[in-house]
Amino acid sequence: MNVTSRQLLRQDLIHDVRTVIARAGLARGTLKLELTESLVMENPEHSAQMLQRIRDLGAGLALDDFGSGHASLAYLQRFPFDLIKIDQSFVRTNGKGARPVILRSIISLAHDLGMEVVAEGADTDSDAVELYQLGCEYAQGLHFGEPMSAEDAKALLEDDGARNESDLALPTQTVQ
Repeated sequence: MNVTSRQLLRQDLIHDVRTVIARAGLARGTLKLELTESLVMENPEHSAQMLQRIRDLGAGLALDDFGSGHASLAYLQRFPFDLIKIDQSFVRTNGKGARPVILRSIISLAHDLGMEVVAEGADTDSDAVELYQLGCEYAQGLHFGEPMSAEDAKALLEDDGARNESDLALPTQTVQ
């Protein structure tokens, strides 16, 4: 779930997150709130306090568009993120067909800080394979599908759930 600047500034955001987790009966870390680097840096002091309170409720926190904003690396230790989304500008190959060397460093840095990594811009099978080989846990991009509306995503999950239930059905035998 993406968080906007207006939402982060609202004091009732904590109440809203608590309510969503309780009503849905979500396991700790299941709900992930995604904030852009530029949003967090608009007011770092307030952001740090709000993010810690949200994390204490059991929600996960993802830093989106990492590397495209103006945060210093020191802030990575200060904010309680458990996942970094690497901007696609670091994932795209350069003119020589090689990935930017900084991509490997960002993945390593995130892991050293105890964070998981999502790479944006995995548009081909070779992108996905290479990102996996670099240690990237997750990837987003056209290789995995076109962007879709919430309604389409819900229908896809419901269809997949129905398909999985039928896979679990035991075959019946007639005894004569």
